[in-house]
Amino acid sequence: MMVWGVSLIYFILGWIFFTRTFRFYALVSSLLLAIALHNVLQSRLLVILYIAILAGVFFALLLLKRSPDKKGTLYFSLPCWLLIATVLINVFF
Repeated sequence: MMVWGVSLIYFILGWIFFTRTFRFYALVSSLLLAIALHNVLQSRLLVILYIAILAGVFFALLLLKRSPDKKGTLYFSLPCWLLIATVLINVFF
């Protein structure tokens, strides 16, 4: 249940602060985040690390002087990288 809540908050914050329009890639990105978080639920440290990375990137993007669309693209590509990291962690550890 926590996984879907974090993904929903991620989607809503990205929509409010970056895109302000519905984008299909934003929805898919939120689903990828839910998958990544679901795969690391066995380790609380990884969950906390992933959420800290999400928060850090969110605040860093708020401070950047770029257009909201470019920020949105960067913001919504982060779950793809987290999912790749999750797969690598599960394969090698």
